[in-house]
Amino acid sequence: MLFPAQFDPNDSLIIIGAEVSGSNGRSAKVRLAVDTAASLTTLRPYVATALGYNASDGTPIAIRSAIGVERGYKTKVEAITALSVTLRGVMVQFVELADHDIDGLLGLSFLYELNYEIRSKEGRIFAERA
Repeated sequence: MLFPAQFDPNDSLIIIGAEVSGSNGRSAKVRLAVDTAASLTTLRPYVATALGYNASDGTPIAIRSAIGVERGYKTKVEAITALSVTLRGVMVQFVELADHDIDGLLGLSFLYELNYEIRSKEGRIFAERA
């Protein structure tokens, strides 16, 4: 069954609400940009802190982008709930992002588990587990 999520069709990014859970029982509500070009779901370091994660919990990484190299780490979080779907053990990377009013990117480490349809003009995403 496809469940709709809404976003502002006039915004320059497709931003949706989500909740991320850490292994210690902490959770954080976040605003994520849907990014089908991001292989991993990306969260800013302050989200890691809110969830109780730190660099010793993961594998060090360096992300190269047009603006330079950002260093961080990757690890699995307990769960992510987005687009009316909850997935457990999602691999994420904690790195700083360019200056946008978002907490991260919902990447393919989450999206590959779904079938989804984005209706840009309507401001809706329909998603279901694949």
